Amino acid sequence: MTAFLSGQNGMAETLISAALLRLSLDRPYLTAALWSLRRIPTEEVETMAVDAHWRLYYNPVRVVSDWSCEQTAAVLYHEICHLLRDHAGRAPASVAGDTQAALQWNLATDAEINDDLLAEGQPLPGSPILPSTLGCPDSLTAEEYYARIQKQDPQPPSGVGGGQCGSCAHGVMEALEAVAATSGITGLPEGEDQLVRHSVALDIRSTIARRGRGTLPGGWERWADELLAPPKLDWRRELASAVRRSLAETAGRSDYRYARPGRRQAAMPDIVVPGLVQPVPRVAVAIDTSGSMGHDDLACALSEMAGILKALGLREGVTVLSVDTAVHTCRNVFDPRQVKGLLRGGGGTDMGVALAAVESLRPRPDTVIVITDGYTPWPVQPPQGIGRVIIVLTRPTSCPTPSWAKVIQTKP
Repeated sequence: MTAFLSGQNGMAETLISAALLRLSLDRPYLTAALWSLRRIPTEEVETMAVDAHWRLYYNPVRVVSDWSCEQTAAVLYHEICHLLRDHAGRAPASVAGDTQAALQWNLATDAEINDDLLAEGQPLPGSPILPSTLGCPDSLTAEEYYARIQKQDPQPPSGVGGGQCGSCAHGVMEALEAVAATSGITGLPEGEDQLVRHSVALDIRSTIARRGRGTLPGGWERWADELLAPPKLDWRRELASAVRRSLAETAGRSDYRYARPGRRQAAMPDIVVPGLVQPVPRVAVAIDTSGSMGHDDLACALSEMAGILKALGLREGVTVLSVDTAVHTCRNVFDPRQVKGLLRGGGGTDMGVALAAVESLRPRPDTVIVITDGYTPWPVQPPQGIGRVIIVLTRPTSCPTPSWAKVIQTKP
């Protein structure tokens, strides 16, 4: 790789940083995704490309000489759309090992993105791929564009979206990624991309709650609604039956406890006066973060986690453990977005380790919820001192589950 003048590198880095900042200010709900990109300057790419591991490759000379800050921001927006829409994960199986099919899928995904970006007024440089370029109508999905152009041989025009976006568009590793190996720059850890998408979707929901529906591009609203599908389980009902007291009782009724002095204690120094308290169920959630937990499994776990927190009213929080064959994190959380940084692992699976860790928590939880794909051994005996154990399976499995736990299948 030819070395660039440090001045040119510095100018390009400044330009990209300014473009990222501009996008973050214009569309703050994309910030988590924008700043997750790992930047690699190289002359091995014509202008800019991104791989499926969220590594951004850019040619400092071309970027500085060819694009303004606004155009650079538009190109970055285009590449982020590939990543957030998971075009690599959506790519058909025929793309693997077929250069022509990978090009056609890349063009289809470009068309899916670019008509939206031009409708938002984004100044894409060059002659970007549009649905009309492929002889197709606007507002179709990448899958629909791909089906229509498979028998064609479209020639990609110059400019962004010309079928050269990198493996972020089709998931097929390219020679360009050898640059990352040489530089030692790693991409996002396995599964982290899905957590970034989930974080962006939550930020979109939060922005809509503040500004109102219709204030964001409609495509982002629909995307967030699809990604943040409501949890499949009624956690209010599940927790109510598991903890003895219903959550309605928790929210509305009170009880007297000597653990908390009453307000009139000072007036009656010779008598211990119990205080009024509202009983709140203590819940711990162990999330399987082993290598067998794929994107859909983690998305399911995050969705159910949001439902659990909502059912508890977000007052006391939930103790969350990320576990494969060891407990990697254990923390009390109050918001689903806090879970993102806790999910670490990627090794084998043993949820018995999670249950043993829960036994040592103080105060000990009333209910333990284990979210897993089911590919794990279980202890013979239930954890001591726990009122109820609920196992949530993220996918159908024939693996045995313990008789002492309540097992819930999220998918038929």
